[in-house]
Amino acid sequence: MQQDDSSHAFQFGGVQLTLPTPTLSKVSSTMPGYYRMNTQSRIMHSRETQLTHLCRLDIDNLPIYPRVTSIMCTLGPSCETPEMIRRMIVRGMNIARINLTLGSYKYCSQLIKAVRAEEAKLNSESMDSYMVAVAVDITAPTLRTGQVGGAVNGSFKVSEGEFVTITVDEAYKDDCTAEHLYIDTAYWRKSFHAINVGDRIDIDDGTVMLIAREKASLTGSIRCLVEQGGILLSSRVVRLPRMAEYRHAVAEKYKQDLLFAVENQVDIVCCGFAESGLAITQIRKVLGPFSLNTKVLARIESSDGLKNPEIRHCARQCGQKACSVSDVANAVLDGADVLALGVETAKGAFPLETLQVMVQVCQEAESAYYHGRKFVDLKRIEAVRLAAMGPNDEQIETFTSATAAVSAAMTNGAAAIIVVTTTGKTAFAVASYRPPCPILTVTRQMSVARQCHLYRGLRPVYFSEEKCDDWSEDMDRRITHTLQFAVRSKFVKPGERVVICTGWHAGQTNTVRLVVVPAEEFMSSPLHIVRSSQVFNVSSKQQQPREVAPNQPNLLPPNQPAPAWGENPTVTFD
Repeated sequence: MQQDDSSHAFQFGGVQLTLPTPTLSKVSSTMPGYYRMNTQSRIMHSRETQLTHLCRLDIDNLPIYPRVTSIMCTLGPSCETPEMIRRMIVRGMNIARINLTLGSYKYCSQLIKAVRAEEAKLNSESMDSYMVAVAVDITAPTLRTGQVGGAVNGSFKVSEGEFVTITVDEAYKDDCTAEHLYIDTAYWRKSFHAINVGDRIDIDDGTVMLIAREKASLTGSIRCLVEQGGILLSSRVVRLPRMAEYRHAVAEKYKQDLLFAVENQVDIVCCGFAESGLAITQIRKVLGPFSLNTKVLARIESSDGLKNPEIRHCARQCGQKACSVSDVANAVLDGADVLALGVETAKGAFPLETLQVMVQVCQEAESAYYHGRKFVDLKRIEAVRLAAMGPNDEQIETFTSATAAVSAAMTNGAAAIIVVTTTGKTAFAVASYRPPCPILTVTRQMSVARQCHLYRGLRPVYFSEEKCDDWSEDMDRRITHTLQFAVRSKFVKPGERVVICTGWHAGQTNTVRLVVVPAEEFMSSPLHIVRSSQVFNVSSKQQQPREVAPNQPNLLPPNQPAPAWGENPTVTFD
């Protein structure tokens, strides 16, 4: 890794770190012997046992895999300038998260426009493909305490057995004391009735725990007994026992946030109040037709949402608002698709350095990830689900093709899987099986390309050329464009195998091809990959072979006999 003379020292998870500032996007792909090492590692991942894989791990070697875990960064005062946003995109930010509680709609709209502008500039200045999704987080304004002594870093101590009064009296807004604790929100009175005598109120993620003893309806104050004492700082988060009542009080704000998302054409909506599938349904009703091109994520942050049987996989913050490097690595090893940075980038002093650490930890953890066992487990689970589907269910062909593509890639040590898609469903299905190689997803839909970052291993490739009347020719042009990008970006090199997942006619993905990447001089014009296969007339079911153009490269895997005239080796599911 090449390093310059500049470095930065900063705190991360309580540890003092000094890091250089290299261009991380080029580290692994420009290493000497990168291709050879990468190929050997892919073969080992696909053929060795898990025990052998663990024995081969070496902490002294640099990670050689392209990062497959996406990183979501929250934008805020620390990274609101176009220059800072540009640097974060180059360093590895895949999704830009806008928390609508951090500022006005005008401020958030400016952030979205800045992300779009810098994304367009990078794509026009570079041959690389920069796709950055924009996510807006709609949630109720956070309940927080007031200031202590009018200072951001002010503090006071409360002891167990003492009494403290929670109040909305403006006189205590900037002068909270051990006797009077101000709650800074305009919605407190609407949710006041949801708190019962005997309920526990959590402050600063469990630092201080209060028990409600008396309620004063006229003033909206609550006299509480301190069950667990501690040091209270300014602007600490307050959690009520029944946050759902508080969220219902701000339901109108949710609708305004969703209309803002529609107006700014965001790619992802993060729902911070999801306690059941009904919340997602209501969001899509408000989004209207725009919901067809928008992903809605449910952020589980309450006991009601955790217990809901409709939600199978969820995670919730426990303890302090910080995680160590080992927590990040374990999240990657557990199979997380996206890792999110919140206040670390929005308000932290070192947003770029924090992102750099996250990228490095992801690459290290991904190099230790064992794909073979995971694929077997996922395939077994998916087989049970597919068996329960009807014979005409569209998902059967999609997931069967995805299984075949990943299996072919692991068996043959493929350098990449190329998926040609319009809606992204096939690419998302392939990603669900966690292949050991990158999944290059070529699409004409910008929203689909950006949303690929929600799925582990997907590398979006945007194809902007006009559609051809001949479907097979258009398919070959998209595949050629993706192969050119893959070679240029050093995902693959000529002579390596790649798996191509397409359809045998428009609108249906059910064909998997194993081909060899040709030399670059053969890719100056569209390759004949789909067109060289037999063309089926759907109405008559008659085979109509089409002649292959002269001087086309041999795309067959080595040591395999040549197929019949006009064919490519295919695995087709009809």
